[in-house]
Amino acid sequence: MINILNYLAHLYLSGNNTQIIIGNFIADHLKGSLRNSYDGEILTGIKLHHFIDGFTDSHPVVEQTKSRLRQHFHKYTPVVVDVYYDHFLANNWQNYHQQTLADYVHDVYLLLDENKTQLPQRTNYMLGYMKQENWLAGYKHFENLDRIFRNMSRRTKYENNMQDAVEFLQRDYELIQKDFELFFEELKSSCANFLENQG
Repeated sequence: MINILNYLAHLYLSGNNTQIIIGNFIADHLKGSLRNSYDGEILTGIKLHHFIDGFTDSHPVVEQTKSRLRQHFHKYTPVVVDVYYDHFLANNWQNYHQQTLADYVHDVYLLLDENKTQLPQRTNYMLGYMKQENWLAGYKHFENLDRIFRNMSRRTKYENNMQDAVEFLQRDYELIQKDFELFFEELKSSCANFLENQG
């Protein structure tokens, strides 16, 4: 299954440093010896990616969101919440970045294209799909979210109910958005501190 989860948040939280962006972007695709082939700021980006995942997985506000959904989505609840949170980031982008979402996404795709030689083969393969379907900007729109969830539902071997995820989001939209806003402010601050300590 192609992983399309919370790339927008990971990229945004990397700031403006190209090498940190690359490291964060490729982290999920590094297995075994590949993980040991990077150093410097790319390694910082890899570490940032894992810091974000750990912070998110253990945060009480994220758990609060999951608790509203777990009875329906079971083991796939974290997947659903990841996509929900990227939706809120995309939909409220003007609150977080001075560029428009369209301009930011364009610049990110260009940056990644210009640094293809530093990306693992699996990441370059995925990047083609990401650009073609414009995943990063697509999180904003319900119709794209519905397509994302239905595609994931079909590709998953276990019962998951992800075809209902947009309906659940619309039902509890304001509650989940408040969760996201509270959590994301803390995540931004914690990532800034993490990167400062890496320096």
